[in-house]
Amino acid sequence: MNRVTPLHSNDNAAEGVLYMAMELGDKRWRLVFSDGGAKRRHETVEAGRRMQLVEAVSKAKANFHLLPEARVVSCYEAGRDGFWLHRYLVSLGIENHVVGLLEHRDQPPGAAGQDRPARRGQAADDADALLGR
Repeated sequence: MNRVTPLHSNDNAAEGVLYMAMELGDKRWRLVFSDGGAKRRHETVEAGRRMQLVEAVSKAKANFHLLPEARVVSCYEAGRDGFWLHRYLVSLGIENHVVGLLEHRDQPPGAAGQDRPARRGQAADDADALLGR
């Protein structure tokens, strides 16, 4: 079974890095933020609303007492939204990673490719897993 490699390590927290994992839904995007520690910040924005996303990142930086120019590392699961979002995040100076479908602990190996509606309740789990719950 493939294991998700967390985006952060505890060494990076002192460097002032904001980590963001995104679960991209049809109507809403669920965002989970971390500074590399155990604390998480959860936000929801309307799908495709770029300014809401930028505002959520700014709020998360303030919440974790990071400088406005702090580095941001983000990731999301490859899917319907394609690479326009990746290009947008990179244009903002955000280091972004697009990852393959996640395999979940409570499913048999290979079940990660199941239909999105069957996985709706797992959005927060997906984003937390990407940050290394």
